[in-house]
Amino acid sequence: MVLERDVLLGLCRNDPEAVVRIAEGQDARIRELEARLSELEARLGMNSGNSNMPPSMDVFAKPRSLRPRGERRVEGQVGHSGHTLLQVDDPDVVIIHTVDVCDGRGASLVNVPATIERRQVF
Repeated sequence: MVLERDVLLGLCRNDPEAVVRIAEGQDARIRELEARLSELEARLGMNSGNSNMPPSMDVFAKPRSLRPRGERRVEGQVGHSGHTLLQVDDPDVVIIHTVDVCDGRGASLVNVPATIERRQVF
């Protein structure tokens, strides 16, 4: 429960016992939340090594390779820039796929405007 500053000041002047009850309630809630937090942190710290969980349940453990890291670069040959195959404006073969009926509902698609999707297979 969040109380505004002026409401709390009014309670302090008019009913100090109410302020004490609010503080005690908040203190109890803080203790509950701290206990829950410590339980959740303990659960996060569990893994197959320190509990009876199977290794497949180790969710937070990142697998690490036992192989040493290589000294060679990941890229190709030194000095070779490489190249990428690009789409051409005038391909050798063009295949037009038409759909007349919807696979899901069986509705006619004859009057539906077509969308064009270009793909090129190398």
